[in-house]
Amino acid sequence: MVLTLFFPCVVLAQNTGNFDLSGKVQDSATNELMSAVTVRLMKKSDGKLIKGTTTDVKGEFVMTDLKAGDYRLLISFVGYNSIELDVPFGKAPKVNFGTLKMMPNTTALKGVDVTGRVRPIVLKQDTVEFNAGAFKVKSGANVEELLKKLPGVEVDTEGNITYNGERIEKIEVDGRNFFSNDPKMTTRNLPSLMVDKVQVVDKQSDESILTGMDDGTRTKVLNLSIKPDMKRGGVANINGGYGTRKRYAGDMMINFFDKNARYSLLGNFNNTEGVLAGEGDRDARRIGFNYETSIDKKFEMVSEVRYDGDNNNKSGRVVRENLLGQDKRNIYNEDYIDLTRRNDLSGITRIEWKPDTLTTIFFTPELSWSRSATESVQSFETRNQDNDLINKGVSKRSNDNADVSALAEVHFSRKLNTKGRHLYLGLEGRLSQSDGSGSNVLTTDFAQSGKEDEKIDQSLNSNGKSGRLVLRSSYIEPLSRLWALQVNYRLEAQYRKNLREAFNKDPNGEYTILDEVYTRGSTSSFQNHSLGLNLRYKVDRSHITFGMDARPSFATTVSTIGNKEVFNKSRVVWNYAPSVRIEYRKSDSIMFNLRYSGRTSHASMEQLNPAVVINSPLNKVVGNPDLLPSFSHSVRFMGNYNSPRKKQSFGIMGRLSFTDNAIVDRRTVDPETGAVQTTYENVSGVASVGLGFMGSLPFGRTGWSFFLSGRGGYERTKAYINNELNSAHIFSPTLSPKLTWRGDNLSISFGARGQWQKVSNSVATNLDRTATNYSLINEFNWSLPWGIELTSNVEYTKKSGYSQELDTNICLWDMSLGKSFLKGNSATFEVSVFDILGQRNSFSRMITSTSITDRTVNNISTYALMTFKYRFNSFGKDGSGRVSDGVRSRFGGARGGRPPHTMPRR
Repeated sequence: MVLTLFFPCVVLAQNTGNFDLSGKVQDSATNELMSAVTVRLMKKSDGKLIKGTTTDVKGEFVMTDLKAGDYRLLISFVGYNSIELDVPFGKAPKVNFGTLKMMPNTTALKGVDVTGRVRPIVLKQDTVEFNAGAFKVKSGANVEELLKKLPGVEVDTEGNITYNGERIEKIEVDGRNFFSNDPKMTTRNLPSLMVDKVQVVDKQSDESILTGMDDGTRTKVLNLSIKPDMKRGGVANINGGYGTRKRYAGDMMINFFDKNARYSLLGNFNNTEGVLAGEGDRDARRIGFNYETSIDKKFEMVSEVRYDGDNNNKSGRVVRENLLGQDKRNIYNEDYIDLTRRNDLSGITRIEWKPDTLTTIFFTPELSWSRSATESVQSFETRNQDNDLINKGVSKRSNDNADVSALAEVHFSRKLNTKGRHLYLGLEGRLSQSDGSGSNVLTTDFAQSGKEDEKIDQSLNSNGKSGRLVLRSSYIEPLSRLWALQVNYRLEAQYRKNLREAFNKDPNGEYTILDEVYTRGSTSSFQNHSLGLNLRYKVDRSHITFGMDARPSFATTVSTIGNKEVFNKSRVVWNYAPSVRIEYRKSDSIMFNLRYSGRTSHASMEQLNPAVVINSPLNKVVGNPDLLPSFSHSVRFMGNYNSPRKKQSFGIMGRLSFTDNAIVDRRTVDPETGAVQTTYENVSGVASVGLGFMGSLPFGRTGWSFFLSGRGGYERTKAYINNELNSAHIFSPTLSPKLTWRGDNLSISFGARGQWQKVSNSVATNLDRTATNYSLINEFNWSLPWGIELTSNVEYTKKSGYSQELDTNICLWDMSLGKSFLKGNSATFEVSVFDILGQRNSFSRMITSTSITDRTVNNISTYALMTFKYRFNSFGKDGSGRVSDGVRSRFGGARGGRPPHTMPRR
């Protein structure tokens, strides 16, 4: 499916012989011949790509040796309306469309059907695909701004992406690594203009892709498919702006293709990121270089170096309602100031080598370094439900930490015959080390208990070392044409050593006296063996797999407090993990899969440690050596329906989990001091259910489209509060309808979002809450004559169920006006105003079975920014429009094959 993104042309045949197809593409306004125009030939019945190409420097395209059938021809290019042709082949062996003119308005051509409408969403197999061209964004917008307009996709204040509530773990570009470890590097620096399709993919593991046997492991990946004309020669975007309140923003993206290599340089420097995210006053800086090359289709390499840093000044307030049982509670209030300085540097290379047609080898080394410094001041107090003071205090902390780690992975895959016999070996190793120093000054005053006030003044040192080694192997034996058996073995060995030292002042004011209470360390080693069998039955494109793993593990932990050993324990644990995986694919239009897995897990050594660990005068932790193993059931399913004829798509996804003997917190709160002691217990009945759906319905060729996405969740969490078991039931449905109209120069959308959250407790029912957020959203983009563009985004939100100061109506209004000039409108001057009405606030709520926490951040609200943007695009010497072997063919071109998410990419 994904390869239809890059390929070019398409036509039709209704004869029994072979046919040739040709034509020429011209700009309707200037009559200039257009090169690098994408031309695709697809089946009318299911939208399957048959062949693709691009126009050459003379604007011409040719397709040969086409079989008879009903096809659809789609011609597209950036900045022009697409041309869609439904033409059956006649008796003539050659069909020439003559000159086709691409123009901004829908036009009827003789004998063909031409339209500028494209399908906004396509659901196919395990992929949700958004057509970027169907979602209008302002000139110069980055990928993150595009993602925020996609139904079901949400981007939080820190740039983290979710789809229907599930976190996107990696971002790829054309199915390959592209700063995957730092999604913001891609989403906030890559221009949306370059993106052809946005795909949400449930990607299999490398082992599953190489062996063809699904191991049930899925990673939610966002894949960005780049437009074919943006993958040749040189492409550059450079933006810079300055505004009120000393705000500035600058970013660049330079992409260059040279024969079998691609070079990419990205950079971003701004102090607007934290404001828009509601996370304080942040100076952010990022720069990264990515290099890719290919030799003879046997050797491919991707290397990248990335720097990411920021300085963040943040202040705000925290209000936490703590459940005490018997309908009692206390309220914790905190005002805080945090100063953070962070610098990260990393480099990674991925090599893929295919010495022959049966063997594939991957090698991935990675090195990273990080340095951070933090300073924080908190002023806090705790009051009971009668508003009587229980405790208060001031905390001042600082920390300076450095981390370094090295990783190497090797994967080897060998096909032993043509019937499916397969051998796989994998090896992974990681080493890491961290060192830190800091200070901790804490004063705690107790108002009711008569307990003496406590003061801590410490110097802190910490260091840690860890190592990890993983060996994987699998062998697949085909038992028949329909049945296959897989035997796999996995060994994981880990070692960790951590030490945190606290020193108090001596009579000379030097920090030389070891604090025996707050100094602690641990050394642990761990081995996990996994031996598994998978039996698969496969018919056509559908299959069912049954699996069972036996997982013995061996662990040893030694813990110290001060200079004393307080815990030394070894244990051997057997875990069992059954699994069932069902996948049904009737066609590319209908798909359903279901995955069940069961897993036995055991408490960590820290949870088993019976020693009292004092974190502060108000916080103690005691382990429970009698904890039992827990067993979790997990079911996930996904179904898609796709109608190419009606241009409609619908999808549904869901999850269910249930845990017996779950390990939960057992908290005891002293009502007179507010001090909390936490230990752990086993309980049953912890569960969660989630259901999400999305659909798109274009209204013919009117330009109108309707989108509907939603999700619902239910969680039952449990915890002990002062010896009473509390069950918290959390319901959280969300519904988001959206109606859009897309014309030649005007795009407008009307949307709504309803969020409802209800929390009920079996203990402390006076903390039951019902909160609602209702939003009305209008987005407007108007391209005026003379290169002028006006953009407006308005979101009106009504909140209820929160604290009195937050139960308010908020209207956020951002607007920008831009003027494009120079040849091809390559330059743009833009004035933007953010939060025109000055009503932005930064608020978040977190709910657990023991507390409800509301957090607000002080933030700059309204500001204006003047920005200059410049775009450069050069096709280079190879202006033929034909995609050559190597890097370019991997990023597009007219070859068939599997989509990027089914390739052995990472």
